[in-house]
Amino acid sequence: MIYKYKGIDSSGKKVNAKVEASSLQEAKNKLKSLNIIYQSIQEEGELFFQGLNFTRKYTITPKELASLSRELSMYIRSGISIVSALKIVQTHYEHNKKMKLFLTTLSTHLDEGKNFYTALELL
Repeated sequence: MIYKYKGIDSSGKKVNAKVEASSLQEAKNKLKSLNIIYQSIQEEGELFFQGLNFTRKYTITPKELASLSRELSMYIRSGISIVSALKIVQTHYEHNKKMKLFLTTLSTHLDEGKNFYTALELL
């Protein structure tokens, strides 16, 4: 499920974004691990689809995947960890909400200790 939240990050900036989690408590824990103090948090589309369980699938175009793969490989070859590389690449996709959510979710799974393959499978 996707949860929309408003809050303040560790640098004091207002944040209005989304996080993927299986429950409200997991979403709160993820925000806490990201050092975000949330003011409000709710399931996206909660009012329209209450009680229905939709699974979210990411559809990334081949062009986006090629670009993302090239960028990640460049950073990884230079010796940067995959988590750091994902966070750097994430800044390049600020304008693309779908890619930003994908990369944020992937980074969160890796931060939680999951390996890359498992993290991708969970998406």
